[in-house]
Amino acid sequence: MTLVHTDVYLQIVHDVSMNMRDPEAVKAIADDLENVNSSPFFPLAGTTWSDLSLTNGYPSLLLLFSTLEKQGVIEDGDAIAHSYVLKIKEAIESEGLFHLSLFGGVSGICFALNEASCQGTRYQKMLNSLHSFLLDRIDSLYLAPLKNNQQKLIPTSPTLYDPVQGVCGIGRYALENLSLPPFFDAAENIAKALVALSRPLNYGGQSIPGWFLSPLDTLNARNRETCPKGNFNLGLAHGVTGILAYLSIAFLRGIQVEGQKEAIHTISEWIRSKAITHNGAILWPYYISWEEELEGATAVINGSKDAWCYGVPGVARTLFLAGKALDCESLKTFAADAYRGIFSRKQKDWHLPGPTLCHGISGLLLITHEMSKESGCEDLVPRVDELGDTLLSMYQPQAPWGFKDVEIGRDGKACELNKPGFLEGTAGVILALSSLSESRSNWHLPLLIHE
Repeated sequence: MTLVHTDVYLQIVHDVSMNMRDPEAVKAIADDLENVNSSPFFPLAGTTWSDLSLTNGYPSLLLLFSTLEKQGVIEDGDAIAHSYVLKIKEAIESEGLFHLSLFGGVSGICFALNEASCQGTRYQKMLNSLHSFLLDRIDSLYLAPLKNNQQKLIPTSPTLYDPVQGVCGIGRYALENLSLPPFFDAAENIAKALVALSRPLNYGGQSIPGWFLSPLDTLNARNRETCPKGNFNLGLAHGVTGILAYLSIAFLRGIQVEGQKEAIHTISEWIRSKAITHNGAILWPYYISWEEELEGATAVINGSKDAWCYGVPGVARTLFLAGKALDCESLKTFAADAYRGIFSRKQKDWHLPGPTLCHGISGLLLITHEMSKESGCEDLVPRVDELGDTLLSMYQPQAPWGFKDVEIGRDGKACELNKPGFLEGTAGVILALSSLSESRSNWHLPLLIHE
């Protein structure tokens, strides 16, 4: 990274973050009645604010300011972060806690607080209370339903296991607390549940991959005509790739249960077999239909995006981590070659209209940065510079926080939204920019792209 680039990045990081230092002002802008997507594909799409969400809420801003304080990018970062802690406390007291998830609930709150705790010297009473709430409910809300579905041969919804809403995300937080026996046990139990989910499911008289999604699953709301019999989701955010990411990272972190290595191998080979070569480069579809998996239909590209949530960046990075867990050079080489294929496509073919982590340029930038640090992948370093320039081109100084999320609605039109948060908003963009000059932070761990 050139010094000129670094100075520009850090100046934007500083200026934009200073416009986000007032929690009440941030929420007011996000909650503005005109700041909405009037035709979202899903009910929660277009959500610009949720008090206790790491996706778009107070925890995301707490994570932003505690990270920038550690990096020495801003002044009074601790005081600003503390103001967000107070808002989280107020919201918990007024709203209560309903979700355990990493991106919408207790695990995400804990992650942000833990990052702001100055190595466990602050917020311990609050964290201990939240930890108890979390640990007391993982089994009943997630692990028991997973086991029940498997025993009754019922397809399992990704809401129980994916990184965004399910145990893969909760488990990722647990992996940061393995020195605490209850979290070590939780991480192990989650690994066991996901190993079980990776085994074949006897469904409709056929043996099928255990991560099958029913056509009635909410994630298939857009696919019921094209997938009347259901499908197998490939996204890191909501599909089997998220399962593989957790199992691989957990293995590398010392969580190794019976059948885990075999599950990593099984899922990796299945994902690898679903790669489609197009114009000399590898692509993965959003999903594999029942007909493609079980009836011999030709696999097709049913969605194209080079994002964290879906597409080559998230899938290839996960396969690379699986290769590390399995100590398999051929899998790592395959994953790296697939990743390089992204840059054989024109930028318009990445289908990344906005700047954010989830489905925008920041996600591609961040994963490319991580890949470029791997042995044998140093040739990706120039791509990091290029993506940094692309992200800078999306900077809008007149916007409240410099960057806007771009959603494509049901009507096919692009909708720009002011989102302050981590996964879909400016906090994530700013953290991605700041990390180009400082790579020691843990802020990106919820994305399951790093061991």
